[in-house]
Amino acid sequence: MIAGYCNMVRQYNLKNFSLPIRKAITYINMEPDTDLSLKALAVRLILNPNYLSTLFTKELGISLTEYVNRCRVEHAKHLLLSTDLPIKKIVQQCGFTDIHYFTRIFKRFTSLTPKNYREQGISDKLWDKPYYIRQT
Repeated sequence: MIAGYCNMVRQYNLKNFSLPIRKAITYINMEPDTDLSLKALAVRLILNPNYLSTLFTKELGISLTEYVNRCRVEHAKHLLLSTDLPIKKIVQQCGFTDIHYFTRIFKRFTSLTPKNYREQGISDKLWDKPYYIRQT
């Protein structure tokens, strides 16, 4: 358990990033349902949008939009498996405005539709419980 905690600390350590990128990452992860466009984040961080975009790509190796979509999909995956919320509600809570766009992005990262992901997750959880064969 301690080793797992240490791995998580290393994985989520932001000390190697510049202060603006640390702030951006923290805000994106804390507020996935808000406007996370480049322009909105730049205003929030009091930075030039072009500078923020360049810095983000330089330090993380992916675009800001890609990072935001990944975070939102991770949040959606958590909600799909831990709640019974309708997918439409999850889409809203993850900051997407269009369910079709959300489904396309979700499928790009998971190779499954949100509905299939939820169904597969539920069936995976059932294997954690003892398996009983009903006798006839």
